[in-house]
Amino acid sequence: MPRLKPLGIISVYAIASALWIFFSDKAAATLFTDSPDVLRWVSTLKGWFYVVVIAGMLWLLLRRFEKQHSVQAAALAESESRYRSVIENIPDVYYRTDAAGNLIMLSPSVLPLLRYDSLDQLLGRSNAGFWEHPEQREAFMELINRQGEVRDYEVSLLRSDGIPVVVSTSSKLFRDCTGAVAGIEGIFRDISTRKQAERSLNDSAARLRRAELVAGTGNWEIDLTTRIVTSSEGARKIYGMTTGEMTLEAVQSLPLPEYRTMLDNAMLALVSNGEPYNVEFKIQRPEDGAILDIHSMANYDPASRMVFGIIQDITARKHIEDSLREALAFNESIFTYSPVAIGVFDGYTGRCVRANPVLAGITSLDIEALGKRGFRDVESWLTSGLEDLAERVLADGISRRSEVNLKGDGRELRLDCTLARMEAKEAGFLLLIAADITERRRMQEMMVQTEKMISVAGLAAGMAHEINNPLSGILQNVQVMRRRLTQESEVNAEAAREAGCSFESIARFMELRGILDSLDNVRDAGFRAAHVVTGMLDFSRRSESDNAPADLAALLDKTVALCSTDYDLKKKFDFRNIRIIREYEPDLPEVPCSKTQIQQVVMNLLTNAAHSLMGRSLPTITLRTAHEGEVARIDIEDNGAGMDEATRRKVFEPFFTTKPVGEGTGLGLSVSYFIITSNHGGSLDVASTPGKGSCFTIRLPYRAGSVSAARRNARLHA
Repeated sequence: MPRLKPLGIISVYAIASALWIFFSDKAAATLFTDSPDVLRWVSTLKGWFYVVVIAGMLWLLLRRFEKQHSVQAAALAESESRYRSVIENIPDVYYRTDAAGNLIMLSPSVLPLLRYDSLDQLLGRSNAGFWEHPEQREAFMELINRQGEVRDYEVSLLRSDGIPVVVSTSSKLFRDCTGAVAGIEGIFRDISTRKQAERSLNDSAARLRRAELVAGTGNWEIDLTTRIVTSSEGARKIYGMTTGEMTLEAVQSLPLPEYRTMLDNAMLALVSNGEPYNVEFKIQRPEDGAILDIHSMANYDPASRMVFGIIQDITARKHIEDSLREALAFNESIFTYSPVAIGVFDGYTGRCVRANPVLAGITSLDIEALGKRGFRDVESWLTSGLEDLAERVLADGISRRSEVNLKGDGRELRLDCTLARMEAKEAGFLLLIAADITERRRMQEMMVQTEKMISVAGLAAGMAHEINNPLSGILQNVQVMRRRLTQESEVNAEAAREAGCSFESIARFMELRGILDSLDNVRDAGFRAAHVVTGMLDFSRRSESDNAPADLAALLDKTVALCSTDYDLKKKFDFRNIRIIREYEPDLPEVPCSKTQIQQVVMNLLTNAAHSLMGRSLPTITLRTAHEGEVARIDIEDNGAGMDEATRRKVFEPFFTTKPVGEGTGLGLSVSYFIITSNHGGSLDVASTPGKGSCFTIRLPYRAGSVSAARRNARLHA
């Protein structure tokens, strides 16, 4: 533009001069034709006037040109200053290369990006030397040559330390005044942080997808204004909507009908009142028709009218919960209805954590009382040795099994206990499983007793038959001897005369020497032996007498009367000095039995009671009858010396006696036991406390031969 100004001035000057010469000469010739001198002065003045005017015009033109030039120069300087300021301060990097690809201009922002100290280290170098992957530059050049420019093209450049940095460039071709391509210019910016953020975001999204996949969860959003539903891949998978548009109506149609009202109310409460949205429901997926259990939670943003929530597929958890619930119910049923006692105790405090009703019944303590005291405080457990066993199990973790005697509440139980440690907390838990084997042990004792009696019965039968023959001979010969020595018959007198003495002298000699008393003693001993043999025979065989209904009260009274009248002064007890207390239940049904055998049993028990009452200040025997379901009970109780546990266990064994030698055979109670259990299908038991007396209990079934009824009632009242 500055080079065009002189040409313009010259052109203006030439045109103005030509016009002035032509028109001024023409006008002067016309005006001063008649005055040559005037014309000559006019021509001279016209020439100077032209020079002055033209000079003025030229001066004005030059002044204007200088002003315009100075304004343009100032504008150009300002523009260049702004351009340089922009180049030097922009955060992005400006670059320009020549046609050969060498860098001819760079903004200083390239230095911290590529880790260089000055621009001199970069200018003049080939642009291709900074590309991490040169093959990518070939694709870039092909694209920019074809399109003339590129936008947001990602390039990986190498820093001075060899570390790649990712940049985004927007570049174009620039041309010279002739229109030829002079090089490439553009900007690029560091997007490493953005790429790292994108990678982190992608990684987070991938982790979220994996977490959703593992946890069976998904995210969802509902814009209440537009009713647009946005959801994650996990939510779509749960809903079974992996294809197609996910609309609010489609989502609302998924829950089973019985849950829809509840869900609508919960959503309304969330949006209206901000109440927590935490619901569980079932859906049916449209893809496969599967029924799923869903748990959903949500929050509401009133400003954006957006509902944000998550859903979780809890079908598997629900199945596990149902299985656990069934298992717990099953275990609870076993725990509650188990016939054995089960208890769980805190190993540290000893307090009862769980106990079933059987354990509460055994200990005579309710569960609350057990929880307050524990196995280290229950007195009956301490005396049984159960506490020491429990401490050993807790110490070494080895389960143990033992039988213990548990006393309390007036009872004594035999328990088969198993103790084990369950690992939990610091000291763990102690598991106790206890079976009440009291009746089993009683039955075992009864079986042992019965086996003994069966064995002894065979022995007794053989002994009785073997003893009966010589005993009959002894008694018969003693009777014959006494008759021949005391009976005054002709035959006896003749034999005395032949012996050279009189019969009276023989009788006198017998009297003086006490031979007749000796014969009487032999006879009494023989009768006593015969009584023993008779008892042995009764013991060895079942009585074949027919049972008939009997009034137990009358039978007991008659037996007491027999015992009183059959008293011998040589014995050391007297029923007439014993107080008899009768506690008969009125209207007791008659019992089918052998009256003579029952009298024998009762008489035997009364006799033993009388012996135990010797020396007591107020000897008392209590006779008691009662009705127990299918059996009648007879109690014969005394306040005598009683017996210890070892004696009580042996009291029904054959030939066992506590009487002095010569006063008892040891068969009375064993025969009585046999009569009651074998002949009548009943039971005979004894309870005794040393120093306080004994109580024998007879149970006889109302229905003849009903052994089970008597034994069952014996167990119930043991």
